[in-house]
Amino acid sequence: NFNGGTATGNGMWKFNGVTANYNVAAFPTVFEYYDGSTINSSFNPIANNHTLQINYNNTIAANILNNDTIRVSHYGNYVNGIMTSVASSILSVEGSYYHSDITFNTDFTNNGLVELRSISGYQSGLYMTTPKIFTNAAAATFKNWLGIYATTRTIGGSFVNNGNFIVDVSLIHTNASSTSVNTGSISIATGQPYTVNNGIYNFNGGTAT
Repeated sequence: NFNGGTATGNGMWKFNGVTANYNVAAFPTVFEYYDGSTINSSFNPIANNHTLQINYNNTIAANILNNDTIRVSHYGNYVNGIMTSVASSILSVEGSYYHSDITFNTDFTNNGLVELRSISGYQSGLYMTTPKIFTNAAAATFKNWLGIYATTRTIGGSFVNNGNFIVDVSLIHTNASSTSVNTGSISIATGQPYTVNNGIYNFNGGTAT
């Protein structure tokens, strides 16, 4: 239980198999790394003002106001709380330590940047459980980076794009029984496919170039 006080410095505070309960208004400013852990908070929401690294098999049960960066570097990660983003927010699924993914069991609106990367050659993915919806707001960006490694990235579930949806490398969208919608801008790099499988896709305006 982190009930107050400070945790600072340039090192890493690593949680492995821990139920971490934050009873404060904001995460401490030291770099935090989670492995096989559950993140709770009695505050609604708790503010993130630096970088949180989510590695393997974690559950984010807290309601988080992400003012900075959340990095996902492995697979088996779930969001059960409400994640709120702002213009400065970054959610980066990195494909760094292994295949990396995050699954939302709640609706999520991106007001900043959500990115799928492949830093070390591994795949990355972001998934919404049915009927939850990923909304890319009008001024927000969802970007599937080419980066160093040209592996296929994946998304799943209902995606509503009102902003910028950028596909720099092959992206597979498993729509399943969901409905996805575009009113924003879709940009697909030369020679790269954006493949939508199953479900309903409504193109209600915007552009696709």
